[in-house]
Amino acid sequence: MFNSKAICANDSFVGIYNELTSDRECVHAGLIICYAGSVYLFHSLFNRICLDELEDDGVCRYIIKLHIYNTEERVRSFLGHCKSLYSVITNDLVKSCFYFDNSYFTKDGAYFLEGSSTGLVLTTCVGFCLKVLDGDLLENRYLELADWDSTSLDKCYYDRSVTRIRYIVDSYGLDFDALIDLNNIKRVSPIELLTSGLFVSYPIRKVSIDSRIDEVSMHLSSISE
Repeated sequence: MFNSKAICANDSFVGIYNELTSDRECVHAGLIICYAGSVYLFHSLFNRICLDELEDDGVCRYIIKLHIYNTEERVRSFLGHCKSLYSVITNDLVKSCFYFDNSYFTKDGAYFLEGSSTGLVLTTCVGFCLKVLDGDLLENRYLELADWDSTSLDKCYYDRSVTRIRYIVDSYGLDFDALIDLNNIKRVSPIELLTSGLFVSYPIRKVSIDSRIDEVSMHLSSISE
């Protein structure tokens, strides 16, 4: 795990990053791609998709590299996947909410959200990363999402999430009761996604993440800068 300030110009990797508050709380997650002297952040911010070059913007970001992207060709291919998605995903379909339905972005060169009952990108910054990774891995899921359930949200957040998702779906003239599985209303946190980068076998199980998350949290809390 390392700070984004430690990236070298000749690095080549794909990783998961978390943005940290001054209290070392992980508040946002995204994908980071370093290739050919450039560093890109690919992430979902509220209701829009962003592909930005990394700048010295004062934000504290910590990274864990993903072992599966272990060659320059794999990194180059993944960057192309991200650029293609960025060029075709329309932000009017992106809606931030606690919904994880195993849908993913295909690699056919055009926007296509496989496995979505609504055609909408209903998820969080973490869920967006999972959709991108799942679409690239193809033969594997990155996380075993069935390991997470509604208990990952307290009742207040769960109830608010149901209300928000119903509002979104209704606003598109879609049938909430027919299309939305309430079992998919849950949360995978940014630090859980960051911790997942320590593992090399897919799909990654929640019990595996739980076994290392305190270690990651303690490391982040000890950062002095």
